[in-house]
Amino acid sequence: MAWQINTMADKKASPYYREFMCDSVADIQDLPTNKGIGNIRSPEDIARLCSAGSIAIVVETSDVYMLNTEGEWVCL
Repeated sequence: MAWQINTMADKKASPYYREFMCDSVADIQDLPTNKGIGNIRSPEDIARLCSAGSIAIVVETSDVYMLNTEGEWVCL
């Protein structure tokens, strides 16, 4: 498993918007959502829920995923 948070939006606009970079599609299941915090890797991750519209780019496949309002990462 490997993923990282690349950016976070201006807190005034959307404090929970996130952009992630993942090594593989399997890493998507470990990402936080708007429903839960995902696979916690560090204490800082506890505060890292993310909003619908957040994105994740998968390096291995060049796929782009977007978090929907149901808390599901959907391949675009």
